[in-house]
Amino acid sequence: MKRALLAALALTCLPAPSLAAEPVPGPHLVGPPEVHYAPTEPNLYPGWVWLAGTALPSPATAFGSGAPSFGLRWQVTPLLWSFGVHRATSPWRILVVDPIARVSGSIELYGGFDWFFGSVHDTLIRPGIRTTLPVFHRGEYLSVFFGTSLYDRVGTKVAYDAGFSIFSGFLGASATWAPEDERVRAIATIHLRVLH
Repeated sequence: MKRALLAALALTCLPAPSLAAEPVPGPHLVGPPEVHYAPTEPNLYPGWVWLAGTALPSPATAFGSGAPSFGLRWQVTPLLWSFGVHRATSPWRILVVDPIARVSGSIELYGGFDWFFGSVHDTLIRPGIRTTLPVFHRGEYLSVFFGTSLYDRVGTKVAYDAGFSIFSGFLGASATWAPEDERVRAIATIHLRVLH
């Protein structure tokens, strides 16, 4: 009797067998994403931001035979070829240049307009060519540039430019050297750029 009671008690403590076995979770395969990630062409066109960035002058100081003269410098880039952008996108930029295309490595044709007042009271229109090379983080943190330009001041003069830029080309400084021009032999410029 005791044995039958203990056996009945033991059977009541056991869990009831399930009728349907639960499926064992296995590996879950995820399919490819429905969104295709690929480089896209930048949608650049002259607008208010470009106009404001181009109209904003950079401060400059000219050094020569007289006292230093303060001035302003404007620049526009009609054509740029970038060798640092993704090869699936176009390397050409016309008039509007995104900062990454310039600082990641580029060659550009540019036009500069300098206006000086003080001991040198003059304006200079300087078409030129410039190369920009990335130095640190594909040029976003630091890039350097150098180039040359022509201008007409008592005959055609040649000027040479060199400088650097940081923050994706937003802030930079350059030095311009014109060895044949006694009145404006050197120009130091601080550049502030948005898009141009």
